[in-house]
Amino acid sequence: MLSRFQGRQGSENLKRCLRRQLLVADNVRIVDKLTKVGDLQQVLSGERIITQNAPDSDIYFILAGSFSVEINGNFVTNRSANTHVGEMALIEPAASRSATVTATEDSVVLKVSEDDFTIIANDHPLLWRTIAVELGNRLRQRSDSIRPRNETPILFIGSSAENLHIAREIQNKLEHDQIEVEVWTDGVFRPSSYTLEDLIKQACKADFAVLVCSADDTAIIRDNEYEIARDNVIFELGLFIGTIGRERILLLHEDSDELKLPSDLLGLNPITYKPFDIVKISSSLAPQVNKIRDYCLKHGSR
Repeated sequence: MLSRFQGRQGSENLKRCLRRQLLVADNVRIVDKLTKVGDLQQVLSGERIITQNAPDSDIYFILAGSFSVEINGNFVTNRSANTHVGEMALIEPAASRSATVTATEDSVVLKVSEDDFTIIANDHPLLWRTIAVELGNRLRQRSDSIRPRNETPILFIGSSAENLHIAREIQNKLEHDQIEVEVWTDGVFRPSSYTLEDLIKQACKADFAVLVCSADDTAIIRDNEYEIARDNVIFELGLFIGTIGRERILLLHEDSDELKLPSDLLGLNPITYKPFDIVKISSSLAPQVNKIRDYCLKHGSR
């Protein structure tokens, strides 16, 4: 089976399979980089590639065959070609493996180390957001049948540290409304930590999310320099899209031609604001907060 992906013809087969991967989304540049750093492996039926509580942190792209996923000895799901396993260890390297993954038939995978994947993903931020969306989808599938409906809608506000004053202003203006507002600094994360586990818990209980984006970083995209949002904000955006749905995400961003957002985010519920003097923040953001209030009260808890 491994020979199907080796040699000149096999190399083309490998690239075709990688282009079909959920994370790669037909991006040939990502494919080329993965083929250079990845370790092509054949896995026999019954073999494990990931063991729960183990400290390794590689990601596996499934090219052929299928695998079962178990947590504490209980079957959770199957994963087959065109998808991946092991992504949670990439997002939170300090954590041990959360599940055991075993081949249910002879299979082929491309194993990519955490270090190599991180280098590629930092050059292509879409990878991080796609991981977040897929993780959110998996979480929603697990929790939809057991999650109780919130009596009062919960609104999560995420931002970079540089935009925390905007998040706080939104929270202050919604203080007297029937909306429970949680800014990312309000005990969402444990002291001195920013863990995936904490963020997942917040995403699962939230009804809405406002993500504040501004030009906090720069990136070189196709040889051009752009101002982009902080990568942790884009990751949070992806996770919440997958967990609570695109229709419950409000994207608050500066009205600027300099800020480059991924094209598929432009279809979200956008709310823009003009650059303002900090002393005028209350009046400058009043119309935007009114839109947020109206949207949350109209749609209610999920």
